[in-house]
Amino acid sequence: MMIKFNAKKLAAVSIAIYSGEARHYLRGVYFEGNRAVATDGHILTIAQDETSIVEAPGIYPITPKARTAMKNTKADTVQIAHDVLTVYDGHQNALYMEPCPKIDETYPNYRKVVPSIGDTQASYAAVSPIVMKDIADTALILCSKHNKAAPFALSGASESDVHVVRYHNTPGVFSVVMPCPRDGVPKDVPAWFSKDAKDNKQ
Repeated sequence: MMIKFNAKKLAAVSIAIYSGEARHYLRGVYFEGNRAVATDGHILTIAQDETSIVEAPGIYPITPKARTAMKNTKADTVQIAHDVLTVYDGHQNALYMEPCPKIDETYPNYRKVVPSIGDTQASYAAVSPIVMKDIADTALILCSKHNKAAPFALSGASESDVHVVRYHNTPGVFSVVMPCPRDGVPKDVPAWFSKDAKDNKQ
């Protein structure tokens, strides 16, 4: 069984891995076809790599140390074979290796969470600062050295509190932000604010 995947995209996906103890099946990246998927129940991130090799679907743990190695500017691809993860540069020199035994569990149907294509519109969202940090970290991994601003777009799905995140110049990766309680988070600009300077005098 062998998997080969783009290092930068896999690093981005791995941010969404569940770090708790309860749901063991979420404590890794799920590989299927030419996709890598991870979710912690708050964010779901999916990457597609047309040059990938995934001989069979499976869940594999990606540690923070492995993610750091994948973020190396020299990192090109990641290979998982014989329960070992190896990060390679563009010349197929190994940059990092660690054990990576398959997680023998069934991954949930992640497709149910993703809204239909084109089914997004501007809408009101309440987002946890922890989730936004993870999204920002994902954007930073995917940004090019020429655009360190790492912009991303957050759009709401109609008739849902699910929001889709798209990253600048990265069509092969997107995230889905799960619903967050909106109680106590106002929607609009406060009534006390006015664009007219004379209305803002104390």
